[in-house]
Amino acid sequence: MRLFSEKYRLLAWLSILLIGGFLTTIVTSYIVSRDAIRQNVVEQALPLTSDNIYSEIQKDILRPIFISSLMASDTFLRDWVMADAIVCALMPVQHAA
Repeated sequence: MRLFSEKYRLLAWLSILLIGGFLTTIVTSYIVSRDAIRQNVVEQALPLTSDNIYSEIQKDILRPIFISSLMASDTFLRDWVMADAIVCALMPVQHAA
């Protein structure tokens, strides 16, 4: 009977050691993976996201500025606006006479 009890005690210790080893491996793998993913996100994904946001904002701001600069240097548009301004300025004079 004593031999039977020692076998179960040995089996219980081996089971505890195996379960403890598996749990230690699982927890260690989880912590290492979590830290690696966090480091990857901080070093690679977030800077790319901020660069994309910066380029989108820059594109949205620079496009109207570029178009207005082209319009300002366009002689045809400038002449057309000036002619329209002259017509609007002379319209009251024409009606007064």
